[in-house]
Amino acid sequence: MTVLGYTQRGGVPTAYDRLLATRLGVKAVDMVRAGEFGYMAALQGQHMVSVPIAHAVSCIKRLDDELYETARVFFG
Repeated sequence: MTVLGYTQRGGVPTAYDRLLATRLGVKAVDMVRAGEFGYMAALQGQHMVSVPIAHAVSCIKRLDDELYETARVFFG
């Protein structure tokens, strides 16, 4: 049996992926409790922060070409 989501995203989640998801979920709950609606949980450096959704989608964020080329070597 294959979990299609894992295959589409490139494999089984790592410990980092699972911890990041947990941290984002905790931050989101904290934001709801604080009444921070219209914001999203985000990772900045090593810290969880709340960011206005309008700011998060206000511009196109492009991937660094060098990072893309490095990833392409490993993932096609």
